[in-house]
Amino acid sequence: MLKAFPQINFRKADSEKIRYFKKHFSYNENIDGVRFIKAKLPKYFGWYYPSYYQDLLPFKYTIPLSVLDSESKKIAKQIKSEKHPVGVHVRRGDMAVTQHNWVVCPPEYFVNAVKFFMKKYSNASFYFFSDEPDWIQDNILPLLSNIKNPIHLVSHNGSDKGYMDLALLSYCEHFVQSQGSMARYANMLNHNKNKILIAPEKPGSAEIKVLHNLSDVIPNQVIK
Repeated sequence: MLKAFPQINFRKADSEKIRYFKKHFSYNENIDGVRFIKAKLPKYFGWYYPSYYQDLLPFKYTIPLSVLDSESKKIAKQIKSEKHPVGVHVRRGDMAVTQHNWVVCPPEYFVNAVKFFMKKYSNASFYFFSDEPDWIQDNILPLLSNIKNPIHLVSHNGSDKGYMDLALLSYCEHFVQSQGSMARYANMLNHNKNKILIAPEKPGSAEIKVLHNLSDVIPNQVIK
C-alpha cells in the first residue's frame, strides 16, 4: 500500500488496536455497508472487497507515475497514448483451480470480452496482466490470433511489483476482470466517467456481463 500511494499519510495501528476495533466497531461490507457510512466514529471496515465499494466509499486517489520503474513507465506512456486501451486481468496462482468461493474463468470468456470492445471501439487496444503470463500466451492469445487490434502481454513485473501492474491496469480506459478482484480495484482507481467493467455473467461462464457501475456487481464468483 505504501509503495503504491506514497502521497497518503498512513498511520499503522498496532495489533492490539486492530483486534479491539475489529471486535467492537466492525461492519460486514456485504450486509452493513450503508450502516457503515452512516455510523459515527470510530468504525472498522475490513473483511474483503464489497460489490458496492466504489459507490459507498469513493476513492479519490490514483497511483502516481513516480512509483513505477523505467520499464513500467514506458508501458504507462504507451497506454496513455492509446485511444481506447482495455486492461484485462487474468488471475491464476492460488485461484487457478475452481474451489472455495471462486470459479475459474475459461479462455473463451476473455475472447468474448475482447470481441465486445472491438465491436464498440474499432481502434481498441488490449493489455493483458497476470501472475501467470505464460498461461495467457498458451491459452488465450492463440484464440485471438486473427485479431488485428494491438494486444500486449505485460509480463515484466514479478509478484514483488504487483502494485505496478495495478497502476498500469488502472491507467487503461476499460477493464476485464477474472475470478480475482484486481480489475475491480483498477476500475476504482480510474476516474473515467464512461469506463466499463466486464465481469462473468455466471460463475464459470464464458458469457460476459457489462457493468457501468460497480453497484451493479453481483458476487458472481461465489459458488452457490
